[in-house]
Amino acid sequence: MWFTEWGTPKKRHALVLRFLIKTRPVPGSECIEWIGAIDNHGYGVFRSPLNKRRGTSVYGTSKAHRVAYWFVRGPVPSNRSIDHECRFTRCVNPYHLRLVIPYINTALGNIDRHNNPVYDLVSEEDLDAFLEDEVL
Repeated sequence: MWFTEWGTPKKRHALVLRFLIKTRPVPGSECIEWIGAIDNHGYGVFRSPLNKRRGTSVYGTSKAHRVAYWFVRGPVPSNRSIDHECRFTRCVNPYHLRLVIPYINTALGNIDRHNNPVYDLVSEEDLDAFLEDEVL
């Protein structure tokens, strides 16, 4: 795991358990729904060492999907955003999350939110190929 620098194994174990208690599987889907606190935009929030205040032991609030990604797949580079491939903002399944350039993440969110007809002009294969190029 990527977060070995965060305290003792016992503390890391407690952090993961505290996270998992706030999740549940979505029937008929591979999504894992965040059932803890939700922000105004529909994303889960979780106190974690990801946003630890400098010089203190106080944890800050992080998006739950970012914490899930961090637990399983590692740190998120500062020049990338996390996109929910499943389009479900409360999903914390790390395998439904992919790294993209921030403007791509915003564009994909706007397409979904506004049911933009431009989305129909781009095939799934073309979009995946474009995102693959952008991620690397």
